Amino acid sequence: MKTKDKILIASLDAFADEGVGQISTNHIADIMDISPGNLYYHFKSKSEIIAELLRCFTTDFGTFLKSDTVDISTNQSMWLKLNLGYQLMDKYRFIFCESSYILNKYPELRRLFTKAMQTTKNAIDTFCQHLQKQLIVKADEQEIISLSNNMHLLFTQWPSYIAASVRHGIVDNVKGSDEHLFIKQGVNQILNLIYPYLNSEDKQLLVDIQHKA
Repeated sequence: MKTKDKILIASLDAFADEGVGQISTNHIADIMDISPGNLYYHFKSKSEIIAELLRCFTTDFGTFLKSDTVDISTNQSMWLKLNLGYQLMDKYRFIFCESSYILNKYPELRRLFTKAMQTTKNAIDTFCQHLQKQLIVKADEQEIISLSNNMHLLFTQWPSYIAASVRHGIVDNVKGSDEHLFIKQGVNQILNLIYPYLNSEDKQLLVDIQHKA
């Protein structure tokens, strides 16, 4: 793996665990056991690192639910797709947990952040349209728009909700296997939005999947 990619991975983990404001480029260099000069060769500032992570997220999520790769023909495949989506959001959770701080501190990143948000919205719009086209849900156009908007809200704000809940003692900090539980809960919130639009048979299948997962 190239040093540049290692820097991005280390930064992603550090930002998620400690917060963007608590991590400097020197901290990242220490984590990687490289010199600050070596890091500076690849990234001149923390802003450049965040910018590159925003691009990585946009690319990852943009390809995740592309119309030619969506497989949601069954409730099981739909659950799996959403689960993988939440894992991706969890991986890049610092972007959404600290969006206000990032945009206030680094206003030059606003365009990239807007693109990331638009990418997630477009992907979820496509996902919902496929639910409708494949007759998985029975909903009119306005209902599909509403479903997509609510799904986008849950996808992008779930990491912030969990972080705030931990910060204020509503739930315990999540590590290891508990992280899976919170991803599962996020998926189930999405499925609860979809549930009213399913037929009776698919509703029962979805309940069975949720209980087994």
